[in-house]
Amino acid sequence: MPTNNAPATDNRDVLKEIAHRAMASRGLEPDFTPQATAQLNGITKPAAESGGDVKDLRALLWCSIDNDDSRDLDQISVAEPMTGGLTKILIAVADVDAIVTRGSPLDAHARTNTTSVYTAAEVFWMLPPKLCTDLTSLNEEQDRLALVMELHVAENGQVMDSLVYRAMVRNRAKLAYNSVAAWLDGKGAMPARIGQVPGLEANLRLQDRVAQSMKEMRHSHGALVLETLQTHAVFTGDTLSDLCPDEKNRAKELIEDFMIGANTAVAKFLVAKGIPSLRRVLQKPHRWDRIVELARRLGEQLPVEPDSGALARFLAIRQKKDPTRFPDLSLSVVKLLGKGEYIVEVPGQKIEGHFALAVRDYTHSTAPNRRYPDVITHRLLKSALQGGGSPYSQDDLRALAQHCTEQEDNAARVERQVSKSAAALLLANRVGEKFDAIVTAASEQGTWVRILRPPIEGKLARGASGADVGDQIHVELLSVDVERGFIDFGRWSSGASGGAAVWAATIRAVRHRNPQTAIEVLTPDWKGKLHDLDTVLDAKPDIFNHNLETVERLQKPVRVQARYERSRSVLQHAKSRGFTTKTGIMLGLGETQAEIERTLQDIAVDKTDILTIGQYLQPTPQHLKVERWAHPDEFAHWKQFGLALGIGVVESGAMVRSSYHADEQSQKYTGLDHLNTQNTLAGA
Repeated sequence: MPTNNAPATDNRDVLKEIAHRAMASRGLEPDFTPQATAQLNGITKPAAESGGDVKDLRALLWCSIDNDDSRDLDQISVAEPMTGGLTKILIAVADVDAIVTRGSPLDAHARTNTTSVYTAAEVFWMLPPKLCTDLTSLNEEQDRLALVMELHVAENGQVMDSLVYRAMVRNRAKLAYNSVAAWLDGKGAMPARIGQVPGLEANLRLQDRVAQSMKEMRHSHGALVLETLQTHAVFTGDTLSDLCPDEKNRAKELIEDFMIGANTAVAKFLVAKGIPSLRRVLQKPHRWDRIVELARRLGEQLPVEPDSGALARFLAIRQKKDPTRFPDLSLSVVKLLGKGEYIVEVPGQKIEGHFALAVRDYTHSTAPNRRYPDVITHRLLKSALQGGGSPYSQDDLRALAQHCTEQEDNAARVERQVSKSAAALLLANRVGEKFDAIVTAASEQGTWVRILRPPIEGKLARGASGADVGDQIHVELLSVDVERGFIDFGRWSSGASGGAAVWAATIRAVRHRNPQTAIEVLTPDWKGKLHDLDTVLDAKPDIFNHNLETVERLQKPVRVQARYERSRSVLQHAKSRGFTTKTGIMLGLGETQAEIERTLQDIAVDKTDILTIGQYLQPTPQHLKVERWAHPDEFAHWKQFGLALGIGVVESGAMVRSSYHADEQSQKYTGLDHLNTQNTLAGA
């Protein structure tokens, strides 16, 4: 069994070495050849072409939306109103082929790897950074050649017509997903760059409206709603400090819907021109029976035969009913759907489409800086636009389709291996701890699980018998091996802790003796163990209370064994099960006004019903000192601020504690006349 062999200091170099070895072992080139480097040295400026079939669209309000740290910008977009209720959506994609010509040394490297590989420690670019982050990237305020996919979208989100052509474009604003999403959702200020470009605010809101309608149209046709947890490594200097989840948001969905529309338009264009193409397909799932079983366990029914529409409706229901656990369900479904692949579509030949996207005509064309199939598609498009045939034979395309599928799988394995090594670094000092987990894979090769916090996957080395994808179990961390990225868990079946069982028994006893008693419980965080929390919730208290106590930055000194996000997850889980939720914070511990504001916003996002805000008082000389005394006007301000955010009840004052006005709160949320028993088993 692997042992705990983590290095004394977690540093980026350890993961880089692991990544380089993983690349080489999977047939991927970690470094560019001397020939490719020589070619790169001869490239000094971006491609420029005018006249002929190249339109000049530089005056349009183009913008890019990508990750905060993205430098390889493949696409930009803009919207224009049309007559008859239509909206024109234009997606411009970098013309990489204009510089990286077929058969050149740089093309040979790209063809070998077929994709950029994004590991926790280092990015292995498909094209050198001088190109993909500069000369072939659609950078802000730079003129670039592009292929444009023009969509004519009706008010209901249906694409009525589409065009493909070449153009010269200019990105007017480089924007980031998270800040744009917060602004569109009304939860954050408008990003400064938007305000600096006249007309861009209105254009982005138009893009958002069209994207939302396109998404609804796709879902009505059976496109699946999936939210899997992806993570990115966070370094403090060269030391790995965390793995943070990347969550979907409105801005990501905007780009996703436009990219799906663009890729569909390209596929249909090539069909119309009679040119074979690479298609991205996801066939009907082979383990549909297991998906049906997962639905049955949750009280839903799916048909015996694979049906993307029925699955989409089931997922939408579960997302609404239990948003906290929806990523776990999504992960199970993704694993059971299987992997996508590239195949060749010959005009006149009927092929399967993309099951998860619910589209038949689908190719990859919107990420040529980091994905080689898109470069191939661009060459097919440019040939078709010039009136020519395919620059590739069908045999060439079939060989490329197989190679791209294989290398994409290899790249995913490298990313996963390095991610597991990073995860092993984080867990190296936690051997023996117990976690809630979900089974993510089960086959003859073994059974794998993902723990919930932090979201890390490992092998179920003990107790795997009978476990299948989607099962929720409890595990113990047995060992880690950083070099090989091995994380071994053992099944742990002792169930809920005795403490949780005592809480549940007490609630039931009070309920039995006096059914009219309204019961509020003030609980600990159960160390994030959802089975313990569910044990308490299954006893059905009327109000579930768990205190955040203070702002995120001060959690460690104030609550030594607690964590801010873990406490939020407890409240979120109780809310997802339909309970009235309550929390409280104290002022005077050194928090800033901005931190209080952010905390109240978090509480509102979690849909917590009741909030108490009071002044911290130092219980003993050994406790933390009072840093400041909040003025009554400040308490009044935070009360109004919380109510404006949509929190149902906010009690705010120097002497307010968790039990303050608990009887009135009970009347509001339970309908009982008064609270006979409050704060049952109040806990820290």
